[in-house]
Amino acid sequence: MEELEATVLAQSARSRESGLKHLSVSDDDIPDSLDALSDRQLAMVDFKILMHLMTKAGLNKDQIAEVKARRRRLKNRLSARLCSNKKREKCSELEDTNRDLLSTLRDLSVENTSLRTETHKMQEANATLTKSSFEAARENAMLRAQVAQLTQLLATAGIVPDEEGAAFAA
Repeated sequence: MEELEATVLAQSARSRESGLKHLSVSDDDIPDSLDALSDRQLAMVDFKILMHLMTKAGLNKDQIAEVKARRRRLKNRLSARLCSNKKREKCSELEDTNRDLLSTLRDLSVENTSLRTETHKMQEANATLTKSSFEAARENAMLRAQVAQLTQLLATAGIVPDEEGAAFAA
């Protein structure tokens, strides 16, 4: 049966879409009599050749029906085995893909956590700088107001500042 599977898998790989209907045994593998056909040969021999062998063997309708039923069972068994193998292969591929995706998900989750932490730190730094900026602007405004007030006091006292800001009496 393993030889049968290997042959079917090789031929199936060549014509995936055509399925079992186009599988055939080479002329060298076909015996002269129906009794000498192995299960592999019976399942894979071209139907016309099988009919020729059954006619040559002189089988009646019941015997022909029995051979056809046996051939059908063998082909169904083979087809089921192929389906099972394909399903196993597909499951294996999906498991591999799933493992890869889970690994990628873990990596992206770690990166996401890192980026969130970095974003949080940057937001705190931004808040601190914004607060410092507002405090500096407020202090600047207070100093300007004090300079304006002092300049006005100097002007009322009659003292005029020179270009460098030093005050001289007029």
